[in-house]
Amino acid sequence: MKIIVAQRHVGNLEGIREAVARLDPQRARQIVFTTDPIVALQNIPLDEQVLVVSGNVFTGSWSGAALAQAVKLASPGNVIFFTYSVLSERAPAVDGIIPKENQTVRTGHHDLLARILTSKIEDLTIARIKELFPEVQFPEVPRW
Repeated sequence: MKIIVAQRHVGNLEGIREAVARLDPQRARQIVFTTDPIVALQNIPLDEQVLVVSGNVFTGSWSGAALAQAVKLASPGNVIFFTYSVLSERAPAVDGIIPKENQTVRTGHHDLLARILTSKIEDLTIARIKELFPEVQFPEVPRW
């Protein structure tokens, strides 16, 4: 499974990468980290499972919800999409919300996300994430 992390602030990307590297340096090198939703979309494989973790706000007209819809259209059935944001938007193409603390650019606290990103990747399904990480929210909205 491929992993893509998209966040607006470079400081958050660096903090997430460092948090992942503390737990699994090899995994940190395998993840695509980007501030650009277009780059995230361009890295969606057509024939492979992918986990996308995205912020909710980007520069320009993109939002996390718009990126979720775009990646699910690009690779139907192969994408698990979570937002990682202080104020996440509930949207049909978003599978779940990973809570994010305020001021993470300053604090560098990305522990929950790092644990998710370093878990056994072949076992990552929505049901498995629900089981292993009860902190993750699964909003009741019409599903994609």
